[in-house]
Amino acid sequence: MDIEVNQLLRKKRHSTAEKFSNYRSRTIPAEANTFPFLFVDLTYRCNMKCNVCYNPVRPMPDMSLRYFEKAIKKLPHPIEVRMLGGEPTLRKDFYEFCKIAFDHGHSVYLSTNGKRLAVDRGCAKKLKTLYNQRKNLKAKLKIHIDMSGGLDPQFYEKIHNDKDALLSKLGALDSLKKENIGRTTISAILIRGLNESVIKDLFEIADRYPQVIREVAFRSQGNIGRYLSGYGKPYKTNEWLMLMRKMGFLNRDHFSKVIHSGFMDDRCEGRNCCYQYQYNRILTSSFLEFLNEGCWQRGQLLEEEYRIEYMFESLEANDINRIGYSDLGEEDINRMILKQSPDYA
Repeated sequence: MDIEVNQLLRKKRHSTAEKFSNYRSRTIPAEANTFPFLFVDLTYRCNMKCNVCYNPVRPMPDMSLRYFEKAIKKLPHPIEVRMLGGEPTLRKDFYEFCKIAFDHGHSVYLSTNGKRLAVDRGCAKKLKTLYNQRKNLKAKLKIHIDMSGGLDPQFYEKIHNDKDALLSKLGALDSLKKENIGRTTISAILIRGLNESVIKDLFEIADRYPQVIREVAFRSQGNIGRYLSGYGKPYKTNEWLMLMRKMGFLNRDHFSKVIHSGFMDDRCEGRNCCYQYQYNRILTSSFLEFLNEGCWQRGQLLEEEYRIEYMFESLEANDINRIGYSDLGEEDINRMILKQSPDYA
């Protein structure tokens, strides 16, 4: 690594203690983890440039496979390891991360833009093989694909900066269908006054792929990283419920089929910042207020010292809009990350 890279690539992310002074700044050792969902950034590179990316610039070295394995071994009980970034499938050793998680009894949740799944038909097959070889039969393989443009190429150009993204995402679903991989979540970031119509689209897509899709998820836009300004305030859970009811995707009977809500768990302390219900026999629907305070479900694995912190607080502490990176451009940072991380496909 040359002098320029050494100087400009930070060795660690900003601590939540730099922004928060209460329990939200707390980090815990991996062996004491209590979070059911552990978010792990495998890489900070991406082959898309979405206009709603909360993590667009992060000049840090990628997590090493060896560090990941040691951290996973320390976890006290099986959880769901959520792999994201960046685009996690860009790494050559991506499958090794999945194998390690499965070998230690954990579920794997892959958040991907779908490009590799669409063009590399062997990708879904390899994931299915790793899943079939898992040590813990209760462990699951879950896939998440953001489809905030619904079925409208113009929305994909506006939101994902790629009018052809829909083709890749449908191609990914086709690959998952071929390998009979279910437990897939398709989601949309709801932006007030822009893309509410995609709610109907996502349920239509779910109807097209009943063997694959098990959840239609929505979340609010967080004013962090890159986001679309000039629109209304981010949606709240109750507003989403009213919108879903108005559009015919939530009725009186659904309220008796709630899977999770803030009023159902004391750890939520009365906050109603997420909601999930059984839409029909095979499909659930959910909503998440992005960047909600002190979420007990979501932890972020740090890149050093085998510690975990609150996921949303970690994002806020590292928001590019708050800390900046001098005059570095995204392409400069991506070039440096690639230079010091040869493990890319």
